Amino acid sequence: MPGQKRAAFQQLIDKYLKGTATPEEREALDLYYQLFRDEPALTAQLSKEQLDELEQRMEARLFERIHPPVKVKHLWPRIAAAASVLLVLSAGGYFILHKRAVQQLAQNQQQDIAPGNKKAILKVGNGKSIILSNAVTGTLAQVGGVTINKTDSGAISYNGQQLSLNNGGKVVYDTLINPAGSKMYHLNLADGSKLLVNAATTLCFPENFASNRKVTILKGEAFFNVTYNPASPFTTTAKGQTITDLGTHFNVSAYDDEPNSVVTLVEGSIRLNKGSKNIKLIPGEQAVVSDHSPSIDVKNVDTEDAVAWTTGNFMFDGDNLGEVMKKVARWYNVTVIYDDPNQAKQVMGGGITMFTNVSKVLEALQKASNVHFKIEGRKITVMK
Repeated sequence: MPGQKRAAFQQLIDKYLKGTATPEEREALDLYYQLFRDEPALTAQLSKEQLDELEQRMEARLFERIHPPVKVKHLWPRIAAAASVLLVLSAGGYFILHKRAVQQLAQNQQQDIAPGNKKAILKVGNGKSIILSNAVTGTLAQVGGVTINKTDSGAISYNGQQLSLNNGGKVVYDTLINPAGSKMYHLNLADGSKLLVNAATTLCFPENFASNRKVTILKGEAFFNVTYNPASPFTTTAKGQTITDLGTHFNVSAYDDEPNSVVTLVEGSIRLNKGSKNIKLIPGEQAVVSDHSPSIDVKNVDTEDAVAWTTGNFMFDGDNLGEVMKKVARWYNVTVIYDDPNQAKQVMGGGITMFTNVSKVLEALQKASNVHFKIEGRKITVMK
């Protein structure tokens, strides 16, 4: 690369490391990072300190939407700074690769799919259905002694006094439907408990609470931050199992297209019942509950990986490609087909932000496997 261009790119790298690069400049550096990740010879002139610092900056960029931060695992074998790689390129090599990168981006954009918008529907007990994306901030409904609000952040919040069944109080259930291709929703229940509801999820919950607090996941996934009340147990039911909260944060994944439901305890304590099985989980444990047998397997897991979706990330540590593509299908509302069903068995590792176009996710997966992807409308084909 000529000296003038080398100096210009050095300035760009400096801006990147200082956090003053424009979105377009950061996007360019991200692109080159992916192009040269498997070319160790191109980074030979960089010091270890330079590589380490740029690796940290690149990871922060790729996972900039994580809050609170989760542990980042490497999806690509070498996370080395894309921009600095340019310093060791020849002028001819730079222009050839730049042209190839532009062509690749143009091809992806033709058939690309962006993350969905919020599309949830709230069905309240009086029979009214509310399309939440169309609802303005403020009061959505007033039913009985409960006020349902949409907050400035878009969360759905219930406010009301606890019912007394002894005085004729009646528990009325509402339903939240968050379809495939919809972003996650925050739901604040009347007892102070907070839920984060993933895409392709439907759940029922009380408008107000009496002696028992019960949420039913009809299908899908939700993260629970439960307000502890020993006088009023909080229970969650999903696919034939009952989870009793003892004051905690936990995640339940119970999708129809999965053979098992998975309960992960992050903090506190929960008790899980299915049939004659009765187990208690401690933080860091995950229960895998079979849909077709009384089996419950308990194992220790990295909870940050298990709930990575709550911070806007796909995390694929130890998942096979079939499991990964199910997550992609729900988030982007796409159909996935395979040229060869055995392709779904490949074990993957790593992660990437969910808040990017599907082509970026597929490019990352392609680099970590021996498959290729083709986007046609809302269909993704996995090819050799």
